[in-house]
Amino acid sequence: MKKLLAISLGLCLTPLVYANTNQGLNDFKAGQYSQAIENFSKPAKTGDAMAQYYLGHMYLYGIGVPKNYQEAYQWLDKSAQKGQALAQFDLGWMYENGLGVDKNMNKAVEYYQKSAEQGYDKAQLTLGFLYDYGKGVNKDFNQAAKWYQLAADQNNRIALYNLGLMYSLGEGVEKNPSTSSQYYLKSAKLGYSPAQLKIGYAYDRGLGVKKDLQEAAKWYLLAAKNGSVTAQYNIGHMYWKGEGFSPNKDNAFMWIKRSAEQGYPKGQFILGFFYETGIGTEKDPVKAYAWYNVAAASGNKYAGKQREKLRNTLDSNQLEAAQKLSKEL
Repeated sequence: MKKLLAISLGLCLTPLVYANTNQGLNDFKAGQYSQAIENFSKPAKTGDAMAQYYLGHMYLYGIGVPKNYQEAYQWLDKSAQKGQALAQFDLGWMYENGLGVDKNMNKAVEYYQKSAEQGYDKAQLTLGFLYDYGKGVNKDFNQAAKWYQLAADQNNRIALYNLGLMYSLGEGVEKNPSTSSQYYLKSAKLGYSPAQLKIGYAYDRGLGVKKDLQEAAKWYLLAAKNGSVTAQYNIGHMYWKGEGFSPNKDNAFMWIKRSAEQGYPKGQFILGFFYETGIGTEKDPVKAYAWYNVAAASGNKYAGKQREKLRNTLDSNQLEAAQKLSKEL
């Protein structure tokens, strides 16, 4: 009789458990993290794997609560034991990085594998990366390509990009520039800036696709707006030379300057040249010398020679000002 009553009470509580979990999910998506913690706590204590995962995840990353790796491990472990793929992935991350547990790559790989085998694309991507670089496992490009492919089949943009690299290099797959470009394009369309840069370069040079400077410019511009310093330099250069765009010295100066200010040596050298010759800006030999100086320090092989040529045209006050400015840049 007691057993029947317990079962009956359990059945009565089940809808409430699910209701709390669902409400917790809604709270989490809405950024109401304190409410989410409260709503996840009840079903987590009664064994709901999803609630246990979210509770552990929030403690792991300090979402709505202070980070607490011990508390995170407690809930993620309970959830992972019930086969929750997202919890298994988080445990893999904890073991890989030694968060609340001793660092253990064997354990990390074990949990990533469990999660990946259930189809979680982030785990598949991570497992591919581990095989790609031989971290915690023997380096194996075939295995890397296999797991990247599984994640890419779910439109994981980083996996698509990584597959593009593998087809470009012929690692784990037969080298194929056309297939490589197809994967870059898919990733680029999902907004991944490294892929936007790569497909831009492919169109720029005709690698695996028909050369098309307008397409190259389109993808470089998207990558540049997403913060790629190489793309910022490339798009600036195209505006300067009128490749893919009508020549526009103002835009050329703007993008070259952005790349230079973020430490791109070619951008620093060309910015010096722009200041020296007045391209997109007024001539300023002091700024030109300063940027040549910075570019030379960054390893640009042309900047030192150009700086020394310019030095001969500066008076002592200009040279002093240029030296001071180069230390500030």
